[in-house]
Amino acid sequence: MQNPTTIQPKWLISSLGIAIGFIFYILLFGLTYLDPSNISWRLEHDPASHFIGWYFFRNEAWHFPLGVIENLLYPMGTSLIYTDSIPLLAIPLKLFSPLLPEVFQYFGLWLLLCYALQGLFAGLIMRRFSSHLLIIILGITLFVMSPVMVQRSWGHAALTGHWVLLAAIYGYFLSDVLHARVFWLALLCATAMIHFYLLAMVLILWGTYLIRQLLEQPNRWLSLAGFFGLGLSSVLLIMWSLGYFIIDTGQVQATGLGHYSMNLISPINPSPFIDTTFLKPFLIYSSGQFEGFNYLGLGVLLLLMVAIFEWVKDRTGFNWRRDLPLIAIASLLFVLALSYKVTFLNHILFTIPLPEFAEKLLGILRSSGRLFWPVSYLLLVFGLVLVIYRYRPRVALFILFCVASIQFIDLWPYYKANDKMIAAKHWQTPLTSPVWPQLMAQYDHIVFYPPDRKQDYYLPFAMLAAEYRKTINVAYVARMDINRLTEYETALNAQLQQGQLDPNTLYVVSIEMLPKLPAELKAQIRLLNDYLIIAPNLALQHSDLQRFDDYLADSNNRPIMISLMEFMLRLEQKNQLVLISVKDDARAHLSESFVRYLQQKGSRIEELGFRGSYAAIIDDGELVEEAVDNENEVELRYQLDHAAGNISFYVASAGGNTGSGKSVILASLAQQRYSLAQDSRGLNIVIINKEPLGASSYVFDTYVEENPVSGILSWP
Repeated sequence: MQNPTTIQPKWLISSLGIAIGFIFYILLFGLTYLDPSNISWRLEHDPASHFIGWYFFRNEAWHFPLGVIENLLYPMGTSLIYTDSIPLLAIPLKLFSPLLPEVFQYFGLWLLLCYALQGLFAGLIMRRFSSHLLIIILGITLFVMSPVMVQRSWGHAALTGHWVLLAAIYGYFLSDVLHARVFWLALLCATAMIHFYLLAMVLILWGTYLIRQLLEQPNRWLSLAGFFGLGLSSVLLIMWSLGYFIIDTGQVQATGLGHYSMNLISPINPSPFIDTTFLKPFLIYSSGQFEGFNYLGLGVLLLLMVAIFEWVKDRTGFNWRRDLPLIAIASLLFVLALSYKVTFLNHILFTIPLPEFAEKLLGILRSSGRLFWPVSYLLLVFGLVLVIYRYRPRVALFILFCVASIQFIDLWPYYKANDKMIAAKHWQTPLTSPVWPQLMAQYDHIVFYPPDRKQDYYLPFAMLAAEYRKTINVAYVARMDINRLTEYETALNAQLQQGQLDPNTLYVVSIEMLPKLPAELKAQIRLLNDYLIIAPNLALQHSDLQRFDDYLADSNNRPIMISLMEFMLRLEQKNQLVLISVKDDARAHLSESFVRYLQQKGSRIEELGFRGSYAAIIDDGELVEEAVDNENEVELRYQLDHAAGNISFYVASAGGNTGSGKSVILASLAQQRYSLAQDSRGLNIVIINKEPLGASSYVFDTYVEENPVSGILSWP
């Protein structure tokens, strides 16, 4: 394998690479995400924690380590690294924070930089193996269209930085010693300021480069050892200054090894994300294997078939000192990506028993499926190089044009899925009452009881706390010290169960904790925007602050017109079974607070679309059964052991999209069947009181509003 005799100017190829990356970014996202004031697309799930980390960081004083965030996850604190907020941009931007608007996000700019730099380093790699401008352009395009990189763009901005992997592959082939060492040091330090997983991969590729240098020039081992020490110490210094080590690594909570793995079929499997034009998803072993999404695309798969054919036919050009380290490290990364639990489709082939220390060590990289990313790019380099060197330029150009075209057509449905995601993003805080700013003027801390970081429940309060420079005791972070968290939760439990309140703290109480609170604290609970709060020494009077009394009907047994969320919260205090069924449509005006309420129980109600079908069963506050389908009818069955006999329940829902529209809730007891649902449009809710046995039926027509219409049943 020889380098091209006529090399294209570096400035030209770099410019072309950046331009191709920019064009592809615009094709995917348009200009929407580049608006620094547009934060709606960040405020859900993982992206929300990335933005929240930056929002708190910019509003705090400087600390050391530089990446520390004290007011988030208070009093333990966290760092930019563990909120995945990209310190490479966050730290310099904090210097200019007084000049920036109050609401400011840089994640759209980061994604643009990632695609531009992906194109740049793809061009520099291609330039080493071809002087044909069109071949270089097609090669750049294949790197930029990476389906794995696109997948990360939608939910994990920091991990979109695949350009560091291409930069490492480019650095592997650098021959000038001084240039290579400066390049590698800069790359290592920059990657340490982006994300730990990317850093781990770049460190492995750097080690591979050092092994190659040692094989080619063994007499320079002392110089290489010195460079290794310099590089490693530089990385550790950066990590320390960013706050990697603010938590006790021996007590880090990092479960999931073997769950977030790569499936053997992943390179040819677009599952679990979306159908491609040509290939349909195969089953995978676990939901966690979305982290092992490594679909190469049909075009690249065909390219590899051509390359393997050529390689088998003629192995000339192999340089063992240059190529063997890459082959060895690619094999190792492939094995690590599979984890100790090797799966194929939805089956476990075998499990490798690991000693405790090995499991703990590998658990640092629990999302092992990501480790295949460098391998996927090395495979692409292999395919491109074989075609470039084994075929005449015109033939190679034709092959690569076909490959790039097939790749683009195959992945087009995947790329276009982003259109819906962009259109759907519009976040509004549910904390709409004018009381909240007044509360922030009185209290310095927001405390969730318990410290619950499930889904996006804490998000509105984190936004509130960051805006008013307050602390909050919850956060969704990549790693935390589980011992310190347990100690804090134990102390908080003891404090509140003894009736002790901090006068400078606003408490947000989850409904399931009410039985643990003493009567004097329950008496202080208020309902504000569907959240239960305790505000010590509050003198403020406002109609939005409602007392939380335990009743559902007035003295004449007539239903009181209350919000759906307040209705559900009050039910939580009783020994009851809740049966929910949708008729026609319930999504149009279903409140986000109710959606969040069910999500905390593990619900998938966010998947319910307009005129979709939905059924759920909640027993003693726990979601035990659920079904969602936006096209077909759904049904559930449930057994309740009772002193009166075994009671069987049947819940069916048919949304308007099914063409029928119905709500059926049946109870069978002592060979008698009772129809309990009112079968009216919206949410049909039946409450089964266990002691004494009885039922009440309600309807919330959330197609138009949330006020209940009640029919009190006498049953059985």
